[in-house]
Amino acid sequence: MGRQHAFSRADIDRPPSSVAGRPDSDDYRPMARMKREGYVKLEAEDAPDWQLDFDKMVGAMDELHALGLPVAYAFVFDEFWTAFWRLHELLNELLGEGYLRLPDLWAWRVDHTTQEAGWSSHRDRRLAPNDTTSERAFGNFIFPDGAPMSATAWIPLTNATTLNGCMYILPADRDPLYGENLMLPTQVEDHMPNFWRDNLQNIRALPVDRGGALVWNQNVFHWGSRASPQATQPRYSISTEFQSGKVPQMSVTKRVEAGLFTYGPTDPRGSLNFPQRLDILADLVKKYHHMHFLSAEGNPMLAQLMNYSMPPDS
Repeated sequence: MGRQHAFSRADIDRPPSSVAGRPDSDDYRPMARMKREGYVKLEAEDAPDWQLDFDKMVGAMDELHALGLPVAYAFVFDEFWTAFWRLHELLNELLGEGYLRLPDLWAWRVDHTTQEAGWSSHRDRRLAPNDTTSERAFGNFIFPDGAPMSATAWIPLTNATTLNGCMYILPADRDPLYGENLMLPTQVEDHMPNFWRDNLQNIRALPVDRGGALVWNQNVFHWGSRASPQATQPRYSISTEFQSGKVPQMSVTKRVEAGLFTYGPTDPRGSLNFPQRLDILADLVKKYHHMHFLSAEGNPMLAQLMNYSMPPDS
């Protein structure tokens, strides 16, 4: 796998493969589904031609895991960036011309043999688009017409099943705390007992075969489930976040000031060099280490990577 550039000139100049469609009715189009339920699921037969070797990508993640490193370091390789450019047509429809890639990305290897789980229930974003004072400020990231201001794209590199930890979601139109009813984290706790009692039947499993993809808006409530020893393989998946170009840049001001991210939103067609990728990943591993119980103690390679700082002339 190449390391230096996310895309070759041919990748950038060639339009992404089109996304095949279901019946072209207003109710079935991706934007209509996104506005109604907060997510879009692409079945493998409807997804673009990835033109990527998913087996090699999984192999790279396995090698990182064997070294005791977060599998998110697979993003040093071109293929893990190129995959999301293949979703350009869909993201362009959902977020509009001029949408941007955010420096928020991750990768998962959910092991069924140890009954691991994906991330627990959450909404991806709470920082209001125009807020520069509070990192966890209340924010409704939905335009008045229901279109998303930001979205997360999630790609399974192996079949994601109900046994190996597929995603679950509470559809937006079934979520009493969605949209205008979205609450501050401190307010949610008082509502959680009734919230779960009243919404268990509304929860939707989202198994996706390799070759498919999910995109959800960043207000929708979702989580990765726990794998069962009955599964036949781990769940491997990758994600990257994006924002509309019509709103102020996200993941910039407060996070840069706090030293959490060196980079803000970038053109999804652009490439980052190897030092830049390492720099972003070092920041993300520090941010998410508590989600994976990561510790550099006794792992000098991880310690070095987590403390990596890009040379000024890179």
